[in-house]
Order: sequence, then structure tokens, then C-alpha cells
Amino acid sequence: MLVRNPLSYSWSRPSNNLKLNTNATVWSGVRSFGCGGVIHESFGLVLACSSCFLPSLDDIEICEFLALREGIKLTIDFGCILDEIESDSFAAVNIILKHKPCSVVASLISNIFVFISSVGYGMCCHVSHQEIWWSMN
Repeated sequence: MLVRNPLSYSWSRPSNNLKLNTNATVWSGVRSFGCGGVIHESFGLVLACSSCFLPSLDDIEICEFLALREGIKLTIDFGCILDEIESDSFAAVNIILKHKPCSVVASLISNIFVFISSVGYGMCCHVSHQEIWWSMN
């Protein structure tokens, strides 16, 4: 896997096959979060997507890991072979790439490692959604 900073401020096509984009959001004060994943083909066509809402969780780092795990599970369920996995959580991507999970999310990261290695995914990268937002305004 490879971490890369985006060269552009918009969604970029996967080079050959498929890309998984994941994201999570936390509603502070409500103690709940939502996460989702979208599988795109090389022309941007959405092949599959998922989302979830879970109450009683407001740790954004854990939420980003859950978004990655659930997105990867979605690709496995649909039998997709990915070129890239993209997340806006730089910390989550770095922890996955360095294979050094912190104790709080160690089992969650272990799940992600197993999923990624079992299907031979090639790249996991970070993209900044703040930069995307600024470029649209």
C-alpha cells in the first residue's frame, strides 16, 4: 500500500480498475457518528455504496477506522478487486501503512490488515476533504 497526497482537489479516477472512498462524520453533542463507503469504477460510475449510523460513539479516529473496515468488507462482499482505498483520515492511513496499531483500535486495525491482505489490495491513500471544500468555494 502507498500513501499519497492528492495532486488535485477533486475526486480522481482509479488508474485501471476500482477505487473505494470512505469517510466518517461525528455529531458532537449527540454522541453518534455516521460512516460510508463508495466503490467507483474508472469512469466514476458508482458500483456499490454503503452507510451506517451508530449512536454512542464520538471518537473520530475510531469512526474513520470503522468506515475503512466496513468499506473494505463491502468490496469483499461484492467480490471487487480494488486499485485504491482512499480516506481523508491521514492518521488512520498512516497507522494502517505502518502496521503499528494503538491499543484502543488494535483489533479494528487488525481486521483491516486481514481484509486488505486477503484480497491483495494495492494502495491506501489519504485525500484532504478540507482542500476539496476550499476549491469548490
